[in-house]
Amino acid sequence: MWPQGSTILRSLSENLHHFLLLNTIKQHEGGLAFSDMKGMHAGNPSFLYREMRKLTDEGFLVTQIDQHEREGGRPKQLFTLTDAGFQKLEELQDSLRGIFEGIQTRFPLGEHDINVGEFLEKGTFQDLLNPIDYFLQKNLPVEEKLRILGEMEKGIQMQLSKVQNAIHQLAEQENSTQENETNSNGGNAN
Repeated sequence: MWPQGSTILRSLSENLHHFLLLNTIKQHEGGLAFSDMKGMHAGNPSFLYREMRKLTDEGFLVTQIDQHEREGGRPKQLFTLTDAGFQKLEELQDSLRGIFEGIQTRFPLGEHDINVGEFLEKGTFQDLLNPIDYFLQKNLPVEEKLRILGEMEKGIQMQLSKVQNAIHQLAEQENSTQENETNSNGGNAN
């Protein structure tokens, strides 16, 4: 079912981010510190901190001091899910499942199908951080892994080519600007 009262992209983005945040914390039984989330590149650090504080204020997360703190260092605050946090996670899973099912209805599965149930159960920021390791660890035939990694390589090469072209164009613009300034300064000296 498509989300009601909001755009599909806004709902997907917000729900997916909160889902990944809560599910990442859930996967770490003893809790997860803000610095751990930051190390996973789970988003802009200031935005991430505000989101974690907001979820704490709303009663979905609770913090506790890490009992294994470093000597002389500042003790880490570990975030864990509350009962309300587990319920919120289930609601987000249901909402995302509805969105994914709507997408699959409009765009039927092909050779690149995803296991929505598995993603909604196990998906974390770590899984998205390094997709190469994710595919290497999956129980897939070597040929399939090579095909997937080949597609990733093509995508990266295309992006790299775009970056290189942009650098080249900017360098040409800069050179052209400098030449024009040199010519106009030289012309003013006469």
